[in-house]
Amino acid sequence: MWQLQANCNETNTELFFSKLESKVAKAKALCGSCAVADKCLQFALDTEIEFGIFGGVTADERKALVSN
Repeated sequence: MWQLQANCNETNTELFFSKLESKVAKAKALCGSCAVADKCLQFALDTEIEFGIFGGVTADERKALVSN
């Protein structure tokens, strides 16, 4: 499973569901160096996850991707 290869595998998931700019930046940085970030983002898009950061992309950013 790709999730086991993710940088966030042992990270507290709270980081990816925060609205604080510093935590959003930290989560995005963690995703930025992740080998499976593309699979994570595709999972979020395929399952229409409405909250959190997946593959380095926030929920609002994912909505914009889908609407384009």
